[in-house]
Amino acid sequence: MIRVASHIHTHFSYDSYLSIVEVLKRAKEERIDLLIISDHDTIAGSVMANKINDTGIIIPIAAEYLTDAGDIIAIFIRDEIKSRRWEDFICEVHKQGGITLLAHPYRAHILTEDLVRSCDMIETYNARVLPSDNRKAYNLARRFGKPALSGIDAHFECELFRTIVELDFDGDMTECNLKNALMSSPRRILTPRGSSMVYVPLSAVVKIAKTGDILAPFKFARTVMRTAERSHL
Repeated sequence: MIRVASHIHTHFSYDSYLSIVEVLKRAKEERIDLLIISDHDTIAGSVMANKINDTGIIIPIAAEYLTDAGDIIAIFIRDEIKSRRWEDFICEVHKQGGITLLAHPYRAHILTEDLVRSCDMIETYNARVLPSDNRKAYNLARRFGKPALSGIDAHFECELFRTIVELDFDGDMTECNLKNALMSSPRRILTPRGSSMVYVPLSAVVKIAKTGDILAPFKFARTVMRTAERSHL
């Protein structure tokens, strides 16, 4: 069995100041085996984490990219993904040998059957999402037969490891074996540590401080409403 922690942001994201050193320290305390750091639109966080990692934890190169259909996390990639049209984005990830995770599908996504079928996994629990949207995400994964993964979506230290996935695994911790385990191994999603929704407004404040865009929260709210109107699932 291995313990997987997915969807963590660091100071390389525009809405987080979270230290990579602190993430690694806490991950070691939590006995994490596979740590997916997925900063917004950049692999810089996962690259830096690998450079300073002395814990033995596997950290794949990964990032959460904003595509024209919403956020998709690319895992086990080699370089930055350039495409933002979702079909081309997924193709580029796969060409690099990576796998895709449809993050929080019922928040700020234009959901279509083609998009869901094309993604490798679905984030069925996100600590920053309404319980009703998480239930819909769970049902979506079951409907399309997609592997489920939970997402911490941590932007602050106090959010770390609120949800962890335990994967049945008995083998060498190679990239190939880990990708196969994420895609096919039986799993248990542990969500005993509550919601992080209270921290969402704080992320907006951090984004304003780091980018100077005081309209950022309103733009995000508009995006959520517009994408919901265009979703078909």
